[in-house]
Amino acid sequence: MEKKPRRIAIANFKGGSGKTTTASAFATQLAAKGKKVLLVDTDTQATIRHALGALDSTYGLSDLSNGESFEDVVYSFTDRPESILPRKNLDLICAKGELEKLTTKQMGFAWTLSEEDREGQLAEVMEEVEAKTNYDFILVDTSPTDGLINTNVFYYVREILVPVSLENFSVKGFSDFIDVIEKIKQRKSKRKDSSTDFALEIIKGIGFNVVVIIIY
Repeated sequence: MEKKPRRIAIANFKGGSGKTTTASAFATQLAAKGKKVLLVDTDTQATIRHALGALDSTYGLSDLSNGESFEDVVYSFTDRPESILPRKNLDLICAKGELEKLTTKQMGFAWTLSEEDREGQLAEVMEEVEAKTNYDFILVDTSPTDGLINTNVFYYVREILVPVSLENFSVKGFSDFIDVIEKIKQRKSKRKDSSTDFALEIIKGIGFNVVVIIIY
């Protein structure tokens, strides 16, 4: 049976909710436990590279979607023994600054296609990556926005981790987030390659909750 990685996005439409911290900590801990992990940064602020010390990375997600090979784009920590954190088994696809001013040409996605096809473009790129790799987990850090890049992410992943602080605005933002996910789920259910089950699991922590949304 073909091995499939768990596809997990770390997402919240509220800025400052701890998405990047959660994504980098989750990825490094999984890697430290022997899991092979690919961390993909789609956040327009491109902060994962700073969090993990990958400041010498030269390629990013936009390069991969524009036709550069995965081998050239991926940033591997395996051969960098100077890393402070345990990063064996961890690879990274960085975001680059130009995601902030994303255009059709820059990203390499055919935004002139139908809405349904546009929303599945990232999935096509990442499924090609999956076909040539053997990751246990593919984690995707996201921007705090409800836009086309995040919609592409939600079409691709099967699970979403949502860091939520116990504050009124955060809870309200989470409610809006669920509404968006529900609409995407409904659109996904119309695609022949998607199933429709939907579940929530709340993991309680100290001072915050992490909500796991499973959209298989």
